[in-house]
Amino acid sequence: MIDSGEAVGQRFVTYRKRVGNVWAYKHFAPARAGRTTYAAGIARMWVDQNRKGAFVAPPTSPRNLYATCFDLPRGYCLGGHGALAKNASSYHGLAIDDCQRFPPRGGDPVELALSAMSTSEDDISRVVHGFYRVEPGEPVLLSQDWELVDPDVNPLLSVVPCKWPAHPDRYDNIDDALKLIRGERVRQVSKEGFTPDHDDQYADGELMAASICYLLAAVLQNAGLQAHRQPPTGWPWASEWWRPAGGARRNLVKAGALLLSELERMDRTEA
Repeated sequence: MIDSGEAVGQRFVTYRKRVGNVWAYKHFAPARAGRTTYAAGIARMWVDQNRKGAFVAPPTSPRNLYATCFDLPRGYCLGGHGALAKNASSYHGLAIDDCQRFPPRGGDPVELALSAMSTSEDDISRVVHGFYRVEPGEPVLLSQDWELVDPDVNPLLSVVPCKWPAHPDRYDNIDDALKLIRGERVRQVSKEGFTPDHDDQYADGELMAASICYLLAAVLQNAGLQAHRQPPTGWPWASEWWRPAGGARRNLVKAGALLLSELERMDRTEA
Protein backbone atom coordinates (compact mmCIF):
# COMPACT_ATOMS: atom_id res chain seq x y z
CA MET A 1 0.00 0.00 0.00
CA ILE A 2 1.44 3.40 -0.88
CA ASP A 3 0.46 6.99 -0.34
CA SER A 4 0.71 8.54 -3.78
CA GLY A 5 1.16 12.02 -2.33
CA GLU A 6 4.65 11.55 -0.95
CA ALA A 7 7.39 12.33 -3.44
CA VAL A 8 8.56 14.48 -6.30
CA GLY A 9 6.42 17.51 -5.70
CA GLN A 10 3.67 15.33 -4.22
CA ARG A 11 3.40 13.46 -7.51
CA PHE A 12 5.23 10.14 -7.67
CA VAL A 13 6.27 7.18 -5.57
CA THR A 14 8.98 5.16 -7.28
CA TYR A 15 10.38 1.64 -6.98
CA ARG A 16 13.49 0.31 -8.71
CA LYS A 17 15.12 -2.95 -9.68
CA ARG A 18 18.40 -3.83 -11.36
CA VAL A 19 19.14 -6.76 -13.66
CA GLY A 20 22.66 -6.81 -15.09
CA ASN A 21 23.37 -3.47 -16.69
CA VAL A 22 19.71 -2.40 -16.74
CA TRP A 23 17.95 -0.27 -14.13
CA ALA A 24 14.16 -0.40 -14.14
CA TYR A 25 11.89 2.10 -12.41
CA LYS A 26 8.17 1.93 -11.72
CA HIS A 27 6.61 5.31 -11.02
CA PHE A 28 3.17 5.43 -9.38
CA ALA A 29 0.98 8.53 -9.32
CA PRO A 30 -2.72 9.45 -9.24
CA ALA A 31 -4.74 10.81 -12.14
CA ARG A 32 -3.67 14.15 -13.58
CA ALA A 33 -0.26 13.98 -11.91
CA GLY A 34 1.55 14.39 -15.20
CA ARG A 35 2.59 10.81 -15.90
CA THR A 36 2.52 11.26 -19.68
CA THR A 37 4.37 14.58 -19.62
CA TYR A 38 7.12 13.10 -17.44
CA ALA A 39 7.48 10.08 -19.73
CA ALA A 40 7.70 12.43 -22.70
CA GLY A 41 10.16 14.62 -20.78
CA ILE A 42 12.46 11.62 -20.34
CA ALA A 43 12.27 10.86 -24.08
CA ARG A 44 12.93 14.52 -24.88
CA MET A 45 16.03 14.38 -22.65
CA TRP A 46 17.29 11.39 -24.63
CA VAL A 47 16.70 13.25 -27.90
CA ASP A 48 18.76 16.18 -26.63
CA GLN A 49 21.52 13.81 -25.49
CA ASN A 50 21.45 11.96 -28.83
CA ARG A 51 20.81 8.79 -26.85
CA LYS A 52 18.86 5.95 -28.38
CA GLY A 53 15.67 5.99 -26.35
CA ALA A 54 11.93 5.95 -26.93
CA PHE A 55 8.57 7.00 -25.51
CA VAL A 56 6.33 3.92 -25.53
CA ALA A 57 2.58 4.54 -25.81
CA PRO A 58 -0.13 2.01 -24.90
CA PRO A 59 -1.41 0.05 -27.91
CA THR A 60 -4.74 1.90 -27.94
CA SER A 61 -3.13 5.35 -28.08
CA PRO A 62 -2.08 7.04 -31.32
CA ARG A 63 1.69 7.32 -30.91
CA ASN A 64 1.84 9.81 -33.78
CA LEU A 65 -0.26 12.15 -31.65
CA TYR A 66 2.38 12.02 -28.91
CA ALA A 67 5.16 12.54 -31.43
CA THR A 68 3.37 15.65 -32.64
CA CYS A 69 2.32 16.98 -29.24
CA PHE A 70 5.76 16.66 -27.69
CA ASP A 71 7.82 17.30 -30.84
CA LEU A 72 9.51 13.91 -30.65
CA PRO A 73 11.15 12.35 -33.73
CA ARG A 74 9.18 9.37 -35.01
CA GLY A 75 12.03 7.03 -34.11
CA TYR A 76 11.62 8.06 -30.49
CA CYS A 77 8.01 6.82 -30.30
CA LEU A 78 6.85 3.21 -30.10
CA GLY A 79 3.43 1.74 -29.48
CA GLY A 80 2.16 -1.47 -27.92
CA HIS A 81 3.51 -4.83 -26.78
CA GLY A 82 4.59 -5.95 -30.23
CA ALA A 83 6.83 -2.98 -30.91
CA LEU A 84 8.15 -3.14 -27.36
CA ALA A 85 9.08 -6.82 -27.57
CA LYS A 86 10.61 -6.41 -31.03
CA ASN A 87 12.66 -3.29 -30.35
CA ALA A 88 13.42 -3.11 -26.61
CA SER A 89 16.82 -4.77 -26.80
CA SER A 90 18.04 -2.23 -29.36
CA TYR A 91 17.29 0.80 -27.16
CA HIS A 92 19.36 2.29 -24.36
CA GLY A 93 16.31 3.78 -22.65
CA LEU A 94 12.53 3.35 -22.68
CA ALA A 95 9.85 5.49 -21.02
CA ILE A 96 6.57 3.56 -20.98
CA ASP A 97 3.37 5.54 -20.46
CA ASP A 98 0.23 4.22 -18.72
CA CYS A 99 1.47 0.68 -18.18
CA GLN A 100 -1.94 -0.55 -16.97
CA ARG A 101 -3.40 0.14 -20.40
CA PHE A 102 -1.25 -2.57 -21.98
CA PRO A 103 -3.30 -5.79 -22.37
CA PRO A 104 -2.58 -8.13 -19.42
CA ARG A 105 -2.07 -11.08 -21.74
CA GLY A 106 1.15 -9.49 -22.98
CA GLY A 107 2.58 -9.14 -19.50
CA ASP A 108 3.76 -6.10 -17.58
CA PRO A 109 5.53 -3.86 -20.13
CA VAL A 110 8.32 -2.85 -17.74
CA GLU A 111 9.11 -6.47 -16.94
CA LEU A 112 8.98 -7.27 -20.67
CA ALA A 113 11.38 -4.43 -21.50
CA LEU A 114 13.68 -5.30 -18.60
CA SER A 115 13.91 -8.90 -19.74
CA ALA A 116 14.65 -7.93 -23.35
CA MET A 117 17.17 -5.21 -22.52
CA SER A 118 19.10 -7.32 -20.02
CA THR A 119 19.88 -9.93 -22.69
CA SER A 120 22.12 -7.51 -24.56
CA GLU A 121 25.72 -8.70 -24.64
CA ASP A 122 27.30 -5.23 -24.56
CA ASP A 123 28.15 -3.31 -21.40
CA ILE A 124 26.11 -0.19 -22.20
CA SER A 125 24.06 1.02 -19.25
CA ARG A 126 20.34 0.87 -19.97
CA VAL A 127 17.23 2.12 -18.20
CA VAL A 128 13.48 1.62 -18.43
CA HIS A 129 10.88 3.85 -16.77
CA GLY A 130 7.28 2.73 -16.42
CA PHE A 131 4.43 5.01 -15.34
CA TYR A 132 1.38 3.64 -13.54
CA ARG A 133 -1.83 5.22 -12.37
CA VAL A 134 -2.67 4.52 -8.73
CA GLU A 135 -4.93 6.46 -6.42
CA PRO A 136 -4.16 7.06 -2.72
CA GLY A 137 -4.84 3.91 -0.73
CA GLU A 138 -4.74 1.54 -3.69
CA PRO A 139 -2.42 -1.47 -3.26
CA VAL A 140 0.66 -1.81 -5.43
CA LEU A 141 1.69 -5.40 -6.10
CA LEU A 142 5.43 -5.78 -6.50
CA SER A 143 7.86 -8.63 -6.01
CA GLN A 144 10.50 -8.44 -3.29
CA ASP A 145 13.11 -7.58 -5.90
CA TRP A 146 11.72 -4.06 -6.14
CA GLU A 147 12.95 -1.48 -3.63
CA LEU A 148 11.44 1.88 -2.71
CA VAL A 149 13.44 4.85 -3.98
CA ASP A 150 14.24 7.65 -1.55
CA PRO A 151 12.25 10.71 -2.70
CA ASP A 152 15.39 12.85 -2.41
CA VAL A 153 17.17 10.81 -5.08
CA ASN A 154 14.22 10.01 -7.31
CA PRO A 155 15.45 10.12 -10.94
CA LEU A 156 12.39 12.14 -11.92
CA LEU A 157 13.81 15.10 -10.02
CA SER A 158 16.16 15.71 -12.94
CA VAL A 159 13.42 15.45 -15.57
CA VAL A 160 11.76 18.50 -17.10
CA PRO A 161 8.25 17.35 -18.02
CA CYS A 162 6.99 18.24 -21.47
CA LYS A 163 3.97 20.44 -21.91
CA TRP A 164 0.80 19.60 -23.79
CA PRO A 165 1.42 19.97 -26.66
CA ALA A 166 3.85 21.11 -29.35
CA HIS A 167 2.75 21.59 -32.97
CA PRO A 168 -0.90 20.77 -33.75
CA ASP A 169 -0.47 21.61 -37.41
CA ARG A 170 2.32 19.14 -38.18
CA TYR A 171 0.76 16.01 -39.64
CA ASP A 172 2.11 14.13 -42.61
CA ASN A 173 0.10 12.12 -45.12
CA ILE A 174 -3.28 12.83 -43.54
CA ASP A 175 -6.22 14.18 -45.52
CA ASP A 176 -7.05 17.81 -44.85
CA ALA A 177 -10.34 17.02 -43.13
CA LEU A 178 -8.72 14.53 -40.77
CA LYS A 179 -5.91 17.01 -40.15
CA LEU A 180 -8.46 19.58 -39.02
CA ILE A 181 -10.10 17.13 -36.62
CA ARG A 182 -6.78 15.96 -35.20
CA GLY A 183 -5.62 19.58 -34.88
CA GLU A 184 -8.79 20.41 -32.93
CA ARG A 185 -8.21 17.41 -30.69
CA VAL A 186 -4.69 18.63 -29.94
CA ARG A 187 -6.06 22.14 -29.29
CA GLN A 188 -8.55 20.70 -26.79
CA VAL A 189 -5.66 19.04 -24.98
CA SER A 190 -3.28 22.01 -25.07
CA LYS A 191 -5.65 24.94 -24.57
CA GLU A 192 -8.52 23.42 -22.60
CA GLY A 193 -6.64 20.76 -20.61
CA PHE A 194 -8.82 17.92 -21.94
CA THR A 195 -6.09 15.27 -21.67
CA PRO A 196 -6.77 11.51 -21.85
CA ASP A 197 -6.77 11.41 -18.03
CA HIS A 198 -9.39 14.16 -17.97
CA ASP A 199 -11.59 12.43 -20.56
CA ASP A 200 -11.53 9.11 -18.71
CA GLN A 201 -14.07 10.49 -16.21
CA TYR A 202 -16.74 10.75 -18.92
CA ALA A 203 -17.92 7.15 -18.93
CA ASP A 204 -21.64 7.94 -19.40
CA GLY A 205 -21.63 9.14 -22.99
CA GLU A 206 -20.88 12.80 -22.31
CA LEU A 207 -18.35 13.11 -25.12
CA MET A 208 -20.75 11.53 -27.61
CA ALA A 209 -23.55 13.82 -26.45
CA ALA A 210 -21.39 16.90 -26.86
CA SER A 211 -20.37 15.75 -30.33
CA ILE A 212 -24.02 15.36 -31.33
CA CYS A 213 -24.82 18.86 -30.08
CA TYR A 214 -22.11 20.41 -32.26
CA LEU A 215 -23.27 18.26 -35.17
CA LEU A 216 -26.79 19.64 -34.67
CA ALA A 217 -25.39 23.17 -34.73
CA ALA A 218 -23.68 22.39 -38.05
CA VAL A 219 -26.91 20.96 -39.49
CA LEU A 220 -28.81 24.15 -38.57
CA GLN A 221 -26.11 26.37 -40.05
CA ASN A 222 -25.96 24.31 -43.22
CA ALA A 223 -29.71 24.93 -43.60
CA GLY A 224 -29.18 28.68 -43.32
CA LEU A 225 -30.27 28.90 -39.68
CA GLN A 226 -28.38 30.00 -36.60
CA ALA A 227 -26.93 27.61 -34.06
CA HIS A 228 -28.52 27.69 -30.63
CA ARG A 229 -26.97 30.35 -28.43
CA GLN A 230 -27.98 28.39 -25.38
CA PRO A 231 -26.94 24.76 -24.99
CA PRO A 232 -29.37 22.42 -26.73
CA THR A 233 -31.12 19.60 -24.92
CA GLY A 234 -28.63 16.87 -24.23
CA TRP A 235 -25.62 19.14 -23.72
CA PRO A 236 -23.71 17.33 -20.93
CA TRP A 237 -21.84 20.19 -19.27
CA ALA A 238 -22.30 23.69 -17.88
CA SER A 239 -23.63 26.31 -20.31
CA GLU A 240 -20.36 28.27 -20.41
CA TRP A 241 -18.72 25.32 -22.15
CA TRP A 242 -21.20 25.51 -25.04
CA ARG A 243 -19.19 27.39 -27.67
CA PRO A 244 -20.60 26.91 -31.18
CA ALA A 245 -18.59 28.44 -33.98
CA GLY A 246 -19.99 30.77 -36.61
CA GLY A 247 -19.89 28.24 -39.43
CA ALA A 248 -20.99 24.68 -40.07
CA ARG A 249 -17.53 23.44 -41.08
CA ARG A 250 -15.92 24.51 -37.81
CA ASN A 251 -18.68 22.91 -35.75
CA LEU A 252 -18.27 19.68 -37.73
CA VAL A 253 -14.59 19.73 -36.79
CA LYS A 254 -15.48 20.20 -33.12
CA ALA A 255 -17.96 17.33 -33.33
CA GLY A 256 -15.37 15.10 -34.98
CA ALA A 257 -12.73 15.88 -32.35
CA LEU A 258 -15.14 15.05 -29.53
CA LEU A 259 -16.10 11.81 -31.24
CA LEU A 260 -12.41 10.98 -31.61
CA SER A 261 -11.94 11.64 -27.89
CA GLU A 262 -14.75 9.21 -27.09
CA LEU A 263 -13.31 6.51 -29.34
CA GLU A 264 -9.92 6.87 -27.67
CA ARG A 265 -11.57 6.73 -24.22
CA MET A 266 -13.43 3.55 -25.14
CA ASP A 267 -10.22 1.97 -26.41
CA ARG A 268 -8.45 2.79 -23.15
CA THR A 269 -11.30 1.28 -21.16
CA GLU A 270 -11.29 -1.93 -23.20
CA ALA A 271 -7.52 -2.38 -23.13
